[in-house]
Amino acid sequence: MTKNGGISGVESSDGRFLYYSKYEAGGVWGMPLGGGDETQVLEEVRGGSWPNWALTSDGIYFLRFDKSPNATIQFFDFASHKIIPIWTLEKEPGWGMAMSRDGKSILYVQDEFAESNIMLVKNFR
Repeated sequence: MTKNGGISGVESSDGRFLYYSKYEAGGVWGMPLGGGDETQVLEEVRGGSWPNWALTSDGIYFLRFDKSPNATIQFFDFASHKIIPIWTLEKEPGWGMAMSRDGKSILYVQDEFAESNIMLVKNFR
């Protein structure tokens, strides 16, 4: 599908575009599924941050790590091409972000205890 690399592809809700990340290049990229060249849609997502953005029909929610002292959730609006700050995180996030289907909730990973992330689930069978 992609000709210049790509990971973590997501199809647009209208089925016209594929959005994806590039590990080495950063950003969110898009290409028409009917054929055509890729373009960088959003520059602010750094390389290797492929799990830290979520696509909606109106734009892209993403974690931005270069705002200090804490990371922020921001929204790139497709119509205006503006970035809108949504939320400043209280703690450092982990890897991962998702948007609910109705667009009312954002799910992200937050590290509560950085020294130990392995959990045990007992009696699950």
